[in-house]
Amino acid sequence: MKINVLHLLLSLDFGGAERVVSLMLDKSRSKEINYSVCCIDSIGCYGEDLINKGFSVNLIKRNKGIDFALPVKIAKLIHEKKINIIHAHGETPWFYSVLAKIVCIFNRVKCITTIHGYGGGDRDVFKNKLLWKFLMFFSNKTIVVSEKLSEEINKIKPFFKDRIKTIINGIDIKSIALVKKQSKKYWKIDNKTTTIGIVARLSAVKNHRILLQAVSELLKQGREVKLFIVGDGPEMGCLKCLSKQLGITKKVIFTGMRNDAVSFYPLFDIFVLPSLSEGISMTILEAMASRVPVIASNVGGNREIIEHGKNGMLFKSDDLNELLNKIKYLIDNPLKRDNLSANARKRIEKNFSLNQMILQYENLYQEIVTE
Repeated sequence: MKINVLHLLLSLDFGGAERVVSLMLDKSRSKEINYSVCCIDSIGCYGEDLINKGFSVNLIKRNKGIDFALPVKIAKLIHEKKINIIHAHGETPWFYSVLAKIVCIFNRVKCITTIHGYGGGDRDVFKNKLLWKFLMFFSNKTIVVSEKLSEEINKIKPFFKDRIKTIINGIDIKSIALVKKQSKKYWKIDNKTTTIGIVARLSAVKNHRILLQAVSELLKQGREVKLFIVGDGPEMGCLKCLSKQLGITKKVIFTGMRNDAVSFYPLFDIFVLPSLSEGISMTILEAMASRVPVIASNVGGNREIIEHGKNGMLFKSDDLNELLNKIKYLIDNPLKRDNLSANARKRIEKNFSLNQMILQYENLYQEIVTE
């Protein structure tokens, strides 16, 4: 039996969840599962890439506020493509996927969602408790990407424990190795400069501000550093203003949206992700696979990826001095950087396989359809 799966997202623009979906479709080799995508805000860079590769990526734009016409439009797409499973990513797509399932009640379409991380602070995911209970009631499965997320949800919603499943994110290490690397010469980086990088959507939860403050302090102390901020998002304007206020605009490079974001990792001497919350960060996995030493905030799934002092370093997400000291320590100890990055690569190879992630999702699709 062919299984038709429709992924529902806000967009397939730059971001961790978007990257997961893009990789799943691109790297799946299943002959039993057909994939398509529906975006409700915009197609995005990953979406354009998938379209060029022959995948069905649809845009059904939602109206402002709660758009009660949107579930009907999604239901029509479900009917046209004979969808068996609608797979939502993010709270808003999840809401509309459940409503679309209700509209399609006689089609018996199944609904699952993946929760990729917290929306705000490390425990902020539960601010919409009643909504989540409603959504979980009508969902066949709720997937979380880290054990930490699973524990938190089970505490709040024990009634739905049997509907929660953990599938850890994975990455394609071979593809990362084949990517053409950014040139230090092109970016005018000499051997005396330490490059610090972050690859993440420019949103408040990623906490770019503390990293800008840390770079400002490093420069005041006479350290020769350059910061690369790879990505785009709603915080772009504010972050550029902050870098100007701190007087570090010449030392900060905002690359904007890049389809080739993976190519920047080898450019970095240190990768920093100071998020206020995380699930299993795809960019941390990619940095570690690229043999770049990682400093990350001690929140959520970061603790499941990084063993502090062995394959990376953790710090309190609101502690500027702790972040500053860890960056300085790695700048001054290149052998430690090499040791961390070597151990990080081994951990990714052993525990975060893309093929294993895809297999678990596809086994779950089979299980749900045959229930």
